[in-house]
Amino acid sequence: DLERVRQERTLRRAQCGPCVPLLATYGDATAFEMRTLGEGAAGDGGRPLLFDRVLCDVPCGGDGTLRKSPLKLSRWSVAAGLGAHALQLAILLRGAALLRPGGRLVYSTCALDPLQDEAVVSAALQQEPALALLDPAEALPPETLASLRYSRGLSSWAVPHPDFETERAMYRSWEEVPPAVRAPSTAPSAAPAASSGPPRSLLRPTMFPPDEAGSLALGRCIRLLPTHAAECGGFFVA
Repeated sequence: DLERVRQERTLRRAQCGPCVPLLATYGDATAFEMRTLGEGAAGDGGRPLLFDRVLCDVPCGGDGTLRKSPLKLSRWSVAAGLGAHALQLAILLRGAALLRPGGRLVYSTCALDPLQDEAVVSAALQQEPALALLDPAEALPPETLASLRYSRGLSSWAVPHPDFETERAMYRSWEEVPPAVRAPSTAPSAAPAASSGPPRSLLRPTMFPPDEAGSLALGRCIRLLPTHAAECGGFFVA
């Protein structure tokens, strides 16, 4: 996590019950790395550690939490969701790089915006062919699956103009996007710098449904909707 205070809270909660040895770190998730202690020659930085399990619970627009936090609606904007996409993808790709062969990674948000959900997952699957989506029936215990109400992931969606509130334009493909609202050509996994300002809200090719959406099995993603229970929020899990 980027915030030290949140990790301090994690440690306090862990002290309330039995827990296996726990190490809490804070820093930029797009560049997170852990190494073994140096082996051999002086100055050896050790080997990068790979993990059996990785959870990428990424920063998001939070529109799925409006029932719990209705004031968020007044701060919500199309641009905020667009701006989160590149950072989310960069975190997911970094998480995949830290996963050992045969390991399991979970990507989650509290947003229902497909640009922060299925678009991020599909871009990662295309960039990392070793990744594959698990069906909920494979990923979850039978007793959990039996009591869980959810919707399947989307395979198609439209992308709004960054100034949708005034332009009212939606695009179905990258080819339809005017040059003026296209993000500068960068590595698809590169997260924008914190000081980059408006370009964070420009459109990127990775925001659009891929031509081979069916082959990526995006329907295996899980959408938990506020309508699925009386006091349920909105979440996305893949």
